[in-house]
Amino acid sequence: KKQSGNKAPQRIDPNEYSFFDPTTGAARVWYWRGENKLYEFYDAPGFQPRTGDKLLLITRDIIAEWKQASIPPPPPPRKPEPNNTSQSLEFLARSFVANHHRVSEGSPSDLLDYVQRTYAVDVDYYGTRITRQKVLEDQRKYVARWQQRSFRPIPEKTRIVCDVEQSFCDISEQLYFRAYNPADLKISAGITTHELRVLFSQGGPSIVSENGMVISRESSSAAVERVPQVQPVYVPQQTIPPEVLNGMLGMVFRGLRR
Repeated sequence: KKQSGNKAPQRIDPNEYSFFDPTTGAARVWYWRGENKLYEFYDAPGFQPRTGDKLLLITRDIIAEWKQASIPPPPPPRKPEPNNTSQSLEFLARSFVANHHRVSEGSPSDLLDYVQRTYAVDVDYYGTRITRQKVLEDQRKYVARWQQRSFRPIPEKTRIVCDVEQSFCDISEQLYFRAYNPADLKISAGITTHELRVLFSQGGPSIVSENGMVISRESSSAAVERVPQVQPVYVPQQTIPPEVLNGMLGMVFRGLRR
């Protein structure tokens, strides 16, 4: 079949070629549409050389369809990346509470120095807002009453929830406790809850809230009462040195500023 002017249709770049005659407004482009809305455009009537399909005269509707089909599909939704900052805070919280228990079981001087350095100036302490100095006095009385203290966490009862925006972690746990006074041979033992809110800042971790209750005793009494005034102690296999912990805090806060 002869084509207009015996000229074979040539493919054109639709972005560089005018679809319509600027003088008459007549269409001057022919098209072929394959599968998946694949368009080819030509400068003359004829047939698609590979399939033999007849080329069709362009219309405004076809131009609109081609432009719509040319818009790239949106990228697939990205899988949420693990919240490394949150995970880092949780790791810091676990390290902190392990060290907290270790120090609490140690010598009175180490414990009192720890309280002075780690508790906030004002603390929500077992339902009462008191100063750090009052916490210090309370801890001093307790270690004088119970010279030997042993606490073991119940793993399935430990829960840590961290707020990255506010840079704190809530730690709740249950522990087996045993406190002993060798002077009068008195023993206190049972299961206690223990709750901490720890604020992590560039200056170091700070306890802003603490609570807990004895929920059972080894004696016949199972009355719920206030937990002993020293924190449950767990001796971990390995604790993080303070200088390493401070370096990890720096990495967390650099992540928060990103």
